[in-house]
Amino acid sequence: MHSKLQRLLFEAPIVIPICEKDLDKLLQTEGIILKQLDSYIQAQEERLGELKRRTFSWKTTHSKATRNAKDYLLNPVNAFLLIKRLTLEWNDIEIIANAVAKQDLMSPDDADKKPLELPERVDLLGAMDALLRLQDVYNLDASAIANGIGTGSKMLADDCFELGQKLQETGDTHHAADWFREAYNRFDLGKIDLNKKVKILEYLASYSYTTGNVEDALDYTDYLLDLQPDNKKALGQKTFYEDAIWDQQDKVSKMSDVTRGGATVFPKLNFALEARKGSAVFWYNLHSSGNLDYSTLHGACPVLIGEKWVANKWIRERGQEFRRKCDPDDME
Repeated sequence: MHSKLQRLLFEAPIVIPICEKDLDKLLQTEGIILKQLDSYIQAQEERLGELKRRTFSWKTTHSKATRNAKDYLLNPVNAFLLIKRLTLEWNDIEIIANAVAKQDLMSPDDADKKPLELPERVDLLGAMDALLRLQDVYNLDASAIANGIGTGSKMLADDCFELGQKLQETGDTHHAADWFREAYNRFDLGKIDLNKKVKILEYLASYSYTTGNVEDALDYTDYLLDLQPDNKKALGQKTFYEDAIWDQQDKVSKMSDVTRGGATVFPKLNFALEARKGSAVFWYNLHSSGNLDYSTLHGACPVLIGEKWVANKWIRERGQEFRRKCDPDDME
């Protein structure tokens, strides 16, 4: 190789066919990909953690059930919970597991290639109907059934929610409220989806208002706003319930007794009438001759503590000539 050409080859800088600006963008892209990978790994770990939690809980329940399967299955609450686990909860687990594995959880090679015998939605609805029929026939409250009717497993908030939702769909608002209230009381006993919590609280707030328990409606709404501060519907309802409570308090205060002060005084007659709730006083301020009766001069003392509301009813002289006949001599 020619010495001059050789020197040129070794001294010439290596030129990458992408400008520095584009390379900087690629570096930024790499950073974005790494962040996405971190997010993906975190999401997968959370899904796996949820799978582990559900599997442990399921194993515990299954172990308890198999100790004495016959007695366990005789209890209608246990039967309902078993069917619910193999329908709604199994469906949730499949969704989580398939999101992790990106493949079907139960492939054709699994379970000895035998199809699983799983209950269907109609079976779950039948189990619900059986429980609700027992509740109706034996006049049981939701809490008695949710506690296992003595020997069965205790329900969690999600279990009570499903029964409440079914009753709501059939228009049984009273019993639906009982089950939603039971679900609300069990929020801390087990995990329940946020959307279900919101639906429970919305229903209980609305039901409480329609049955006259406005303060309870406001409490449920405040709890909902703790979970979802930007819930527009709840924000509007909160204002509505607060106004309703204010109106109630206002009506009570207008009709209440005056604690101190507020008497009506007749100085020329030297006596006073205390302000009492529901009381009324009547007098003629004219003599039967039509002249003023100055002895009825009166005034109201200021209220020291409380409020005083007065309604005046005037009875005009015209049209009363046959009820209170004129007497020209009645001057005093």
